[in-house]
Amino acid sequence: MITLSIEQSTTVCSIALMKDSDVIAEHAWEDTQVRNQYFFSVLPGILKKTSITPAAIDIFVTGLGPGSFSGLRCTLSAINGLALPDKKRVFGITSPEIMAWQIIQETAKNSVTVLGDARRGYIWHACYDRTKELPAARNLVSIIPVDQLSAKLGESEVIVTSDWDRIGKFLKEISPSGTLIEERCVPSARSAGELAFRKISMNLPSEPLLPIYLHPPVAARSISSAK
Repeated sequence: MITLSIEQSTTVCSIALMKDSDVIAEHAWEDTQVRNQYFFSVLPGILKKTSITPAAIDIFVTGLGPGSFSGLRCTLSAINGLALPDKKRVFGITSPEIMAWQIIQETAKNSVTVLGDARRGYIWHACYDRTKELPAARNLVSIIPVDQLSAKLGESEVIVTSDWDRIGKFLKEISPSGTLIEERCVPSARSAGELAFRKISMNLPSEPLLPIYLHPPVAARSISSAK
């Protein structure tokens, strides 16, 4: 199974071309541009280097966030477009699950809490436990007021965030000793591809193919209601 995996939920973006769970080629880059379209420049080079054509790709995988609004929307639009002509499968995984998978592989810890800055005085979080095959989510990705976070942090052996530059200092003040990874960690396309391969092999479904936005939409008043 040939998989093209893309992760653009943070400013550290990556793309990986994989055969089953093995990486054929990958590339990562820092992207602070508004439209997150740099991977359109990367993809042709990876395909040329590996002599793999778009038609040979069986599965398209993406991280779903939470994270960069433009990165998530751009990635989903692109891979849906690439998959459409031959009706190839698109598989989505939440970005916190991808991060939890990475930490579980890198450490001997049995539980991971993944956090991010949800803005407006909130933190998004999700907790995962090690199992034989996959990270097992204790809860859906959800948001919590900043002042309620400390009560949640004793539930896991490891705490990790992709927003260290924004909330790292705060997390150091409230995290239990020895649990916090004191650096920025980001989900990778390689890990997304590995997880997708495992889930598909276990006949598990994709997450809904929508970017994960945790705040309710902010709607402007209609002209009629303003009168």
